[in-house]
Amino acid sequence: MGAFGGLIQTKKGRNLQAKAELGAELVFTRMAIGDGQLSGQSIPDLNGLVSEKKSLPITRKKLLLPGQAVIGAVLSNQDVTTGFYFRELGIFARDPDDGEILYAYGNSGSGAEYIPPAGTADIIEKTIDMIVTFGQAQNVSAVINSSLVYATPDDVEAALEEAKQYTDTAVAGVKVPDATLTQKGITQLSNATDSTSEAMAATPKAVKAAMDEALASKQLGVEQKANVVAALNSIGVAASTNETWAQLIAKMAGVIRATGNATTADVLAGKTFSNGSGNGLTGSMPNRSAENNHMPGLESTVWPGDRVFIRPPNGHFNGATWVTAPAPGLTAANIRSGVNVLGLVGTLQEGKKFYKQDISIPAYGKVDFDINIGFNWSVVLLIANSEDWDGGISSFYLRHPEGYLSTGMSYNGNLTNPTLTGIHLYYSNGNNTTKGIIVYAYGR
Repeated sequence: MGAFGGLIQTKKGRNLQAKAELGAELVFTRMAIGDGQLSGQSIPDLNGLVSEKKSLPITRKKLLLPGQAVIGAVLSNQDVTTGFYFRELGIFARDPDDGEILYAYGNSGSGAEYIPPAGTADIIEKTIDMIVTFGQAQNVSAVINSSLVYATPDDVEAALEEAKQYTDTAVAGVKVPDATLTQKGITQLSNATDSTSEAMAATPKAVKAAMDEALASKQLGVEQKANVVAALNSIGVAASTNETWAQLIAKMAGVIRATGNATTADVLAGKTFSNGSGNGLTGSMPNRSAENNHMPGLESTVWPGDRVFIRPPNGHFNGATWVTAPAPGLTAANIRSGVNVLGLVGTLQEGKKFYKQDISIPAYGKVDFDINIGFNWSVVLLIANSEDWDGGISSFYLRHPEGYLSTGMSYNGNLTNPTLTGIHLYYSNGNNTTKGIIVYAYGR
């Protein structure tokens, strides 16, 4: 028979065991063999053999230690029509709610044994005994086909009774001393599991109690180890249940616990962080500097004679961007001459309207257009800055109650065709020495 190395209990088998531990009857119904190969399937999730080839009636059931039993069947090839590889083995049981279920399963993989069909030179007839576990279940039985049992239960019982009588007679004639640590002999039984006596022997009840406690401790250790491994993996520390407790403890000692009270609103959007309540958190604070180098403020207010306040939108600013507020009326012409408001020096002459326009002159070119001053003017000055002289009055126009007074053409420039709110400008840069001109106008 192939090397199975023990059977693995399925999920439905564990569920049935739990029901049996609460009082339900655990009835093993049959065995089955097949030639299926595992290709990634999870054994606990199986509901049947991968490729069942033969169902075997149970011929034997024998209880061993509490929670274990031997379940046996006979494999014969006399009714096999097509040979197959004996690779998988399953034990089935009856669930009071789900009917017959696969209780435990094993697969020998590459160690499968070939079962030839009937009529060949090889005659196969072998007993298959498998040990199954059922925890604390008390009511355990099996559906046994007595016609396939090599010895009837009565025969076995009679043989046991005969052997017992023989043994009792033989033992009665033997004088056995009390047992000690250095001498074989009679030993008193004890149910105690915490005794330190060296002159008593433990009963099966004591052994079972100790075994139950050991198994429970082992299971708890396995479960807690799995929990520790899962916790380490969840925080990015690679760990496996194959590692020793000493290795896992060393990894736990190296874990740095996240602290802090920053929230997602405190951290830049797209950036991850940790705080005292968790890891892998992502910030939600808008990156305003990335959105606009001149971010409009939400509102603004002025403390007259003191300062201006602009309330920025909520978010991150990197110190290299600006928060702005519209101020279309904040011009030099609207500020009293010489007064500095937020770095802007005024040019407004008190009591008089004032106009100023800076005009660039193309090389070897000229300007020739009408200027709209926008108010009734009294004086218009044309100032030219050239390589020969700076700030000279190139031309002027003076309007007085009796008419106009003009310089005419002077220093390449001329002001002509005056109106109440405008004038015509002409300037030639034929010698390419002029750097620029400025037109000033003063109200009446």
